[in-house]
Amino acid sequence: MPLVWGRALELSPSPLAAVAMLASLARGILEREYPAFRTESIRRLRLRDGGVFYVRGNGWDAYTFFEVFIKGVYDGALPVSSGTTVVDMGSNIGTTCAYWRLRVPGASIVAVEPEVSNGGMLRLNLGEGVSVEDAAVSASSGWAQLAAGDRPTGHQLTAGDNGDGLMTRTLTPDDILASHRPERVGLLKVDIEGAEAEVFTRPWDLLEITDKIVMEIHGDEIRPRIVEALARYGFVHSRSEGAPDATDLFVRR
Repeated sequence: MPLVWGRALELSPSPLAAVAMLASLARGILEREYPAFRTESIRRLRLRDGGVFYVRGNGWDAYTFFEVFIKGVYDGALPVSSGTTVVDMGSNIGTTCAYWRLRVPGASIVAVEPEVSNGGMLRLNLGEGVSVEDAAVSASSGWAQLAAGDRPTGHQLTAGDNGDGLMTRTLTPDDILASHRPERVGLLKVDIEGAEAEVFTRPWDLLEITDKIVMEIHGDEIRPRIVEALARYGFVHSRSEGAPDATDLFVRR
């Protein structure tokens, strides 16, 4: 496991801290596979820059950190020009935002996350310097029901009454453009649990100033529609086939 160890050592302030990080992430994978091991605890991962990243013992926070920082599932989106803006749609607890902050120094980051407890962890993890929108990305502005998924990364917008009273503000891509006024979006990251089919088959001014999009598409059947819609803006599509956690990358010609 030299690659795993090398990445942990790169992230950590010392070999001992790297061992502790890998042990915590291994525990997170165990929690993900076996629900009986899950707890309400919050664990700290010490980082090389002196910061701390917090993960909950829910089986998903640690696993997501492992995917992003150790496996490098978003490495294919790099490089991204420094000095641009990164818009992170579906930020969860801030793992990908922390990754962009490390890999794209100097970028302005806009994080969009609708679920309240995730948003609290996001702010705990990112502190100052990241603009946070407590909202879900949608094809229309306003308010909508938010259906709680069976995991903290799986909340979805729903058209009906889901019975639990969860409501969230909704923003369109152009609402984000109007609020934050980026000159250029170097990277748009999209993980919005199925809403991408409705949102990204429509025209948006935000896409006119975007250089790259990295997207998790929830369902192979909707991919051709999204690829066709984004091709109208000059985006060329690529994807690493065969990997279950592969993301779709769109790069402007």
